Amino acid sequence: GGAFTYNRTNNTDVTPFCPSQTIGTTCVVPNILTYAQSVFPGANIPSTTPGPVTSQIIGPAPTASNFTGGDGLNTLGYRFLRGSNQERNQYSTRVDVDFDDRNTLTGIYNYNKEVNLRPDVDTSNFGTTPDVIQFSDNRQFTMAYRRVFSNNFINDFRGGIFTSVVPFDRTDALPDFILQSGLVTSPMTFLDQGRNTKAFNFQSNADWVLGDHTFRFGGQTQIFRVNAYNDAAILPVVNLLTGTNSTFASLPGGVNTTQLGTANSLLGLLGGLYNTVNQSFNQASIDEGFVRGATALTPFRYENHSVYIADRWSAAKGLTLNLGVRYELFPAMRLNNGLALEPKFADNDNVIPDLLNPNGTYVPIGANAGRKNAYYKTDYNNFAPNLGVAWAPSFEGGPLGWLFGENKTVVRAGYSHIYGNDSIVTSINNAAVGNAGLGRTALALSASNSRLSSGNPPTVGVPANPTFPRSYLVNNGPGIGNFLGTVFAIDPKLQTPKVEQYSFGIQRELFGGMAMEIRYVGSRSTNLGRGIDLGQLDIVNNGVLADFLRAQANMRASNPTNPNLGNPFCATAGCVPLTVFQNGGLPSPGRIVVGGNNGFSSAVFTSVLQNGNPADLVFGPNGNNGIVNQTSTALPTLNNINNQACIGSANTTGGVYTCNPNATPYVSFVPNRGSGVLDLFLNDGRYRYDSLQTEIRKRFSAGLYFQVNYTYSKNLTNAVGTSQQLFEPYLDNNNQALDYQRADFDTTHVFNFNGIYQLPFGQGKKFLNYGGIADKFLGGWEISGLGQWQSGAPITFVDTRGTLNRTGRSARQTPVSNLSNQQIQDLVGVFQASTTNATTGVVTDRLFWINPSILNTNLQAAAGFSLLGTTFANQAFFNVNPGQTGNIGRGLINGPKYFNINMALLKSIRFTETMRVQLRMEAFNVLNNVNFVQNTQFANINATNFGQITTAFGPRELQFAARFEW
Repeated sequence: GGAFTYNRTNNTDVTPFCPSQTIGTTCVVPNILTYAQSVFPGANIPSTTPGPVTSQIIGPAPTASNFTGGDGLNTLGYRFLRGSNQERNQYSTRVDVDFDDRNTLTGIYNYNKEVNLRPDVDTSNFGTTPDVIQFSDNRQFTMAYRRVFSNNFINDFRGGIFTSVVPFDRTDALPDFILQSGLVTSPMTFLDQGRNTKAFNFQSNADWVLGDHTFRFGGQTQIFRVNAYNDAAILPVVNLLTGTNSTFASLPGGVNTTQLGTANSLLGLLGGLYNTVNQSFNQASIDEGFVRGATALTPFRYENHSVYIADRWSAAKGLTLNLGVRYELFPAMRLNNGLALEPKFADNDNVIPDLLNPNGTYVPIGANAGRKNAYYKTDYNNFAPNLGVAWAPSFEGGPLGWLFGENKTVVRAGYSHIYGNDSIVTSINNAAVGNAGLGRTALALSASNSRLSSGNPPTVGVPANPTFPRSYLVNNGPGIGNFLGTVFAIDPKLQTPKVEQYSFGIQRELFGGMAMEIRYVGSRSTNLGRGIDLGQLDIVNNGVLADFLRAQANMRASNPTNPNLGNPFCATAGCVPLTVFQNGGLPSPGRIVVGGNNGFSSAVFTSVLQNGNPADLVFGPNGNNGIVNQTSTALPTLNNINNQACIGSANTTGGVYTCNPNATPYVSFVPNRGSGVLDLFLNDGRYRYDSLQTEIRKRFSAGLYFQVNYTYSKNLTNAVGTSQQLFEPYLDNNNQALDYQRADFDTTHVFNFNGIYQLPFGQGKKFLNYGGIADKFLGGWEISGLGQWQSGAPITFVDTRGTLNRTGRSARQTPVSNLSNQQIQDLVGVFQASTTNATTGVVTDRLFWINPSILNTNLQAAAGFSLLGTTFANQAFFNVNPGQTGNIGRGLINGPKYFNINMALLKSIRFTETMRVQLRMEAFNVLNNVNFVQNTQFANINATNFGQITTAFGPRELQFAARFEW
């Protein structure tokens, strides 16, 4: 929050306020809102009082403030404590009824409710209790009936329901409209949202023993109902900003830009000035049209049905076979109210031509699937076989007897399929809700310099009911696609992802009650769900890249000593004319205008040339101010970058477009001139996991038990699946192999140990075998512990600039290096180095996970981009040149390893057979080993904290506990 502080005087001189202010005190100035002061001699401005509406915002602002925030002149900071209460209640009960030895009934009921105040959501008001509350009400009821039909046939039937209600509720009264100012964050704009979920599960499982066969068969049905809702922006939002005729001018000798912005914001706030009113509208149904105040509802419906049969067959002595098959059916997910759009496909077997068609259209979901409200067709071909074999060879003598022993070795192998639809709701919803048309923001422009004191803001008109089919172009204009719209599509023949699992292992009994096992375990899939972008930007075939390089060469030729200040349009010796980029003037086919009234920003163009990222020309280096999303909505039409020859606005009441889908772009950047991004969710993800696993176990005997295992593995994938949306576009659609990499969660080495040892002292033990008081002190001691050592997660070196594809698709682009993979891996370790700040001279000791000798004085791994091209001694990584990508692989090294041992010392004192006291001392990280936290998996070579270690896991902790059992 922020408090307002003004010093009030009776003359034209503004005196300092709180001149002796010290840290920890506050400055209180009364009557701050009746102050008026003229900065021009002779100008008399009467004192005024803000209107009642404006006072709703500034009235709650406290008069006490401090210097922890604000600009130190007109606004100051305010710090106070707010409630963040959490209340949790949980209840559980279980009832078991044995009617007789053949019939058993079980009932289980669980209930838990959690209530949280959310100061992180309500960040606006100055009250100590937030006006947003979030709770979770969860209930589970399960019943099971078990029937023993005979001594070789048993059936278990169970069913249950789980419900979860998770609302985020606004607790204060809803206003008629919401005020929004650039200076303060009050009042709160948050409106109710949440979800309620119901899950039903019914299953029946039978066991039938018939001779050497043990059959298991049954089925399961799961039904899911997810209802999400959101009231965001359904109330009018009045923007308390200043119009073009009500702002202070930036005159020579005046305040700086920041202070001028504050002054203009104060003028808009205190004067109650506004220039726009926004309101979002939603449809209650596909036929009803937009309704004022209607909640956005997304009622998802999906199920899972399965039946199975399996046979455990004792085929011969020491040989057991497991054979079975499971059929899985995942009916296509539906949106119960049908309020979503999809591209219309003429051929469900080949949807790409329709996505690339500039005359493409949207229709309500269900048209492609042939089922009302369905996102895709149901996949019926989901048979999951299961095959396993266990062989226990028995040899009494000879080499095989020595190797396998007599009934001491088991050889196991297995193969199976698994079907699953993880993240189905979030991924499908992400691939569908982006097609605008059934929910939108309507914009009403008020007269410039309108004031709230003049009356209520104008009512925003309800948008016209959309008609279908709806063209891509309509979703590609101002306020929706901003001249580079997005088409979201789902493959109508989307399959349920299938995972294959396979293993082979040998288990051998050893001496002393120990057994050792070594096994290979692997899995793979070739049809995981993922979203890709077919609308990759093209900077090669349109001549943009070649002209971009010419422009860079001109900057070098025109200013050899400092190319960053060169002129891309120079005409001096050594310069060449540009054939695509044009310095001012009017647009024409094949040309892109830079600067002037008809071109995009010269500053952005120069910045992109300096940074060497031509693929960011379209969106801009930071996702804005590119060719297609300039502030002026006329610019893309004039330049005709992708085909936005449309007149009109969708953001007015009944707004419509007049569009020409056959217009030819002056310079074509995208494959569909009627849109921009072409997101397609399909079965394009794959992965492969291979591992070697070893394990030694000792069963509990003589007071000792332990288990130790080690895994060496690798997981390769082109779809890491770490986001809920599963949207993972390729860096380059023409070279998809670039995205086949180690998974973000791949762990090469894992070693685990756990064990218990009861010390051999006390009554009944090998040593000090005494009873009575002596046993109370000497006996009952036990030591336990667990240890873990594992290698770190993969780290990828990145240069995320838009050199080949735009920045939004280059998050995993690797840089260039002249070192081999092994040489790069040899740079990794833990290093300490002292660095000196060139400005302050302060010396700082830092830790690095990579040899700091490869860094420059700014602690970066690279310096300068393609235009300046600076290098330094020992440089190992280099920024990618325009139009190219890196030459090293992803996930090339591992982050810091993790090693930890936890131990416990336990003393049990028994008083009777049913009563004892247990004392425990537990040590976490008993060796006090320093484990560094891996603070990133993507090491940007241009970052000034490249390779630095900044945090570590906790040191050793001791914990003492006492427990009484009876």
